[in-house]
Amino acid sequence: MPAGLVLALSLCNVVATMDRNLFSLLLTPIKTSLGLGDTELGLLQGTGFALLYALAVVPAGLLADRLDRRRLLAAGLGLWSMGILSYALAPGFSALFAASLVVGLGQAVLQPCVLPILVQSFPARAHGRAIAVFTAGAVAGRATALIGGGAVLAALSRGTPWPGAIEPWRLVILLSLILNALALAAFLASRPPDGARTAPTGADRRHAAALAALRATRPLALRLFLQMSATVLVLQSTVAWAPTLLHRRFDLAPASAALAAGGVMVLAGICGHLAGGGLVDAAGARRRRAAPFLVGAGALATGAPFLALFALAPGLPTALLGLAGFAAAIGAAAPSSLAALQDLAQPAVRGAVTGLMLAAATLFGLGLGPFVVGLVSDGLASGGGALGPALLVVVLPVVALGVSSALSAATRLASRTGAPALRA
Repeated sequence: MPAGLVLALSLCNVVATMDRNLFSLLLTPIKTSLGLGDTELGLLQGTGFALLYALAVVPAGLLADRLDRRRLLAAGLGLWSMGILSYALAPGFSALFAASLVVGLGQAVLQPCVLPILVQSFPARAHGRAIAVFTAGAVAGRATALIGGGAVLAALSRGTPWPGAIEPWRLVILLSLILNALALAAFLASRPPDGARTAPTGADRRHAAALAALRATRPLALRLFLQMSATVLVLQSTVAWAPTLLHRRFDLAPASAALAAGGVMVLAGICGHLAGGGLVDAAGARRRRAAPFLVGAGALATGAPFLALFALAPGLPTALLGLAGFAAAIGAAAPSSLAALQDLAQPAVRGAVTGLMLAAATLFGLGLGPFVVGLVSDGLASGGGALGPALLVVVLPVVALGVSSALSAATRLASRTGAPALRA
């Protein structure tokens, strides 16, 4: 396994996830500074990003099948970094929402470029582990946002601010761009194999061809979509609101809540990602195409009681224990659906099919999850006191949907010796 390539791609995922999750840390100071409500904060945490991401990820996938993926990813990283800069300069909700659209547009190229590079750089028996290392970067990114950002926010918030000084939350965002520059440099220094930088000959497919590929395997594609969407919604809804829930329920300072949530989730989450990838590869030796669905179903089901413990625990230690268990379980679920998608898609259209599935899953999972949790929280009680119950009301039915869909797909695949690939 070419470690340099995998680590460089994982670092790109670190900064992408960090950039999206800084809002979880900064919700309280942004709310105070700009006078926003939970519904507006929910929109900023997911919906704006998801709208442009969902619209752009399909053409990004088509471009990834036609252009040099290395150059396309570098351009995308530069674009979303400009969006992050706009966050720091935004005077109000409208400007913040517009910046989230730019971030979504830039990050749309990430997975359609990275996943085909990985699966074309490694043998099939190592796909699960290679993808798991990449997806583990998301955990490290959330931890960087919550732990690193929390420490920086705490340091900047101490003492009397200078006259005319930048607000601490804006400065945290500006400082995060240093890591974006490092990630871009590391990626440009890596050298993917020539065959992984572009799709194989015959990859000149149109959007309609990728849609036809999904229609040809509608039952399986629908189940995969539901599994992916459930995983995204459960993960993003919890991560988006975890620091705020700890702040409101246990009276922690925003920086302390972010440090606690990030510290608990980083080790448990990374272990979960790597374990999930290993389980997919191990189970794949006997049940190749059914393995990612079985791992995903088990991981989602395992995470549900831990999430309930986190949301309803009477004390901080118990809540953090629940959050750790949830992070490990959902970490194992994350690489499984991506491994299933890459296994079922033909190499010539992996970028396009990945883009289509990610567009739908992101719009449903990230676009609705944090926003609906905030909406339900505002509806259940004023002042945000019902955030824990609101999280469970939104997430638990989605867990049930994701588990049932994954098990149905695994049963369908196990009942026959082969399954049609998603091809154009």
